Amino acid sequence: MIDVAKELEERFDFAAAHYQSVGGRSDLDDLVELLERLRDTVDQIPGPMIERARELYEFVGPEQFEQTLAAAVQGVGRTFAPNDASDFVKMLDLSLSFLQAAWWAGARRRTTN
Repeated sequence: MIDVAKELEERFDFAAAHYQSVGGRSDLDDLVELLERLRDTVDQIPGPMIERARELYEFVGPEQFEQTLAAAVQGVGRTFAPNDASDFVKMLDLSLSFLQAAWWAGARRRTTN
């Protein structure tokens, strides 16, 4: 079973290190600071939010979860700027819930045709 909190910490840390290695640009410095703040607040994510992410992982599967998580991390600072890791998980939950709803809608259409 996936350890969602550990996965998030590692992702945020890796992304921050990547952008830090590029360095020299104030926009990247701000992004590194944001990613480090996300990493540092992972332990403050409420348990039910972590559990929901784990359930969605089980539902969509590791590959789809990985793709969605990678896209979400890449969007940090570009398409949205979460205040903390809980805000990030809320957005991740929305993305994964959309996939879940789409699957159920497709399943319903398949059983009614």
